[in-house]
Formats: sequence, C-alpha cells, structure tokens
Amino acid sequence: MATKTDKTKLILMSTTAYRNTGIQEKYGLGDRMVLSTLYYLLPPHRDNVEAGLYLSNTIVMDNEKIEWVMVRPDTLIDAEHESKYEIHQSPKQSPVFESGKTSRINVSAFMIKLLLDEKLWKEWRYKMPVLYNS
Repeated sequence: MATKTDKTKLILMSTTAYRNTGIQEKYGLGDRMVLSTLYYLLPPHRDNVEAGLYLSNTIVMDNEKIEWVMVRPDTLIDAEHESKYEIHQSPKQSPVFESGKTSRINVSAFMIKLLLDEKLWKEWRYKMPVLYNS
C-alpha cells in the first residue's frame, strides 16, 4: 500500500559531456568550446544538458514525490558481459579529448543495482555519478 512518504525513483542516463554545475565541475577550455558548439549543433546533446538542468534546478532534494539519479557514462561501448567498473562523483578525465570507455551492460547493471540496493540508492540519489569500465 502506498503511503505519503513513498517516492518515485527516477534514473536517467546522460553523458560525461554534461557538466554538473551543482557541484561546480570544471572542464578545460577545449572541452567547453567543443561542448558549447555541440549544444547548438547536436539536439541530443542539448537534450542531455537541458534534462540535467531541469533535474538539478526543478526536481530538487526536497521534492515530495520524486528522487532521482542521473548516470553519466563516458564513451559507450558494447560488451557481451558485465565487468568491473568505477563510480565517480565527477569525470576523472576530459570527456572530449581523453574520454574513457563504459560498456552499456555495465550502465544497465549499475542502474539495476541502484533500484535494488537501498544503501547504494541513498548514496547516489540527487547526484550525477560518472561510470567508467575498470
């Protein structure tokens, strides 16, 4: 039975190309120039940026109905099996000039773990973790 305290868990997938302004992530000048250009030329990138801004500015921590996590993998690759991966608060390298790799299967595994592991969910809710294959 649902109660007033039940919240919907929302997990979105974005990209390391979205800079989390809520924690003042800093990207290099070259990254900022390329990503700014992509914002105007590539609608999916603009959508990622706008979704991140909406989450961080509108669906804030004190929202009564929704909790969220925005997972930001680096360059997506295909893999047949889940492997070890790292979770970071921010990108550890340039998303444009030195991007890391993240398998789609690892992204989906992390998203499932977020839903099933309450401790992991509480660690990352209202945050934008970055995933890299180990």
